Amino acid sequence: MAVGQYYRKGVDDVWRSTGRPALGSSFVAFTPGTVMPLGALDGAIGARNVGPRPEVTLTPYYGDLVLTNGQEVYGLDIHGTVTTNAALTIPAYVHDCIIRGNNTINTGGTGIALGHNYKLSNTVFEWCRFDATGNENSFLDGLSGGEFVVRYSEISRGVDGIHLTQGSVTAECCRIYHGHYFAWWNDVAGAVRTTSFTDYGGTTYNPPFPSQSSGDVHSDGIQMAGSSGNIIRGCYIGGERGSATGSLVDPTVQADYVAMVAHDNAPGYKNAAIIINAISANPIGALIEKNWLHGGAARLNLSTNGSDLLGGLTVQNNRFMRSGYGFYIYAQTGNLATYTNNVYDDTGLPVPIVNW
Repeated sequence: MAVGQYYRKGVDDVWRSTGRPALGSSFVAFTPGTVMPLGALDGAIGARNVGPRPEVTLTPYYGDLVLTNGQEVYGLDIHGTVTTNAALTIPAYVHDCIIRGNNTINTGGTGIALGHNYKLSNTVFEWCRFDATGNENSFLDGLSGGEFVVRYSEISRGVDGIHLTQGSVTAECCRIYHGHYFAWWNDVAGAVRTTSFTDYGGTTYNPPFPSQSSGDVHSDGIQMAGSSGNIIRGCYIGGERGSATGSLVDPTVQADYVAMVAHDNAPGYKNAAIIINAISANPIGALIEKNWLHGGAARLNLSTNGSDLLGGLTVQNNRFMRSGYGFYIYAQTGNLATYTNNVYDDTGLPVPIVNW
């Protein structure tokens, strides 16, 4: 099959990019933590080194793509979502693709990639770009759910880069940034809006809006809620935030509208680079290591819940970009997470852990 098509193939449980057809070496695999992953918007820092490899010619594919057992997909520019309609017994492999999502509004939580019952059956994504540009007001996350591997990929314009609710996810050597921010708070009513409104810039928005009591999307690089078996390693997550404006953003008010647009345009996430929300019935188990964390009200935000005090969480050897605002590690008092060698990127000195 030519590049830009796809076919079924039996595979092992562990996939690696071998290239089909033969690929050059302009982008090469690198050891997590040794090279900062950079995306298309990081030109001021350095050249892009993740996402679809330049020598691959992408073929447009219109519509949602439903993966089947052992399927290999490569060389596609997918104007739709990637999903499964049942559990896969042989993992699929998707590489050197752009996946853009669709414009179907779903306020209950969905993603550019989302599996059956929120599980992607250990599908592996490598050298991909998840980019919701143009579909932001569908309130998509980049990848949502769990049971997947994503490596050497670029994730942008989702509300959350990765919204992780199931276990056994590995994210390595990815650039996760430039999330989508939107607000629908009503200062006059002191409540969230449930009807159409026109923002200060003249754009009209129609419901439904997400069910957030704050009247805005929280927007995190990675949000992990009650799941285990997860590895976040060697990723560069976030960037500078767009505004100092925090909660209760009313987009019909000039100053708040300016802040909303600034948050949306910024490379970082308004809330956190990584947020961990424990759920006592499904304890967190995760290794977060060798990442670069940047921006947000907190770089890493940790909350306990009931019996889960985050004893299954290890945070080690991460580098934190220095900023004049927010927290580096912001952790609920009484948490039992293990922290080792988490430092400022510019000096190598330990970052503070602030308990709340």
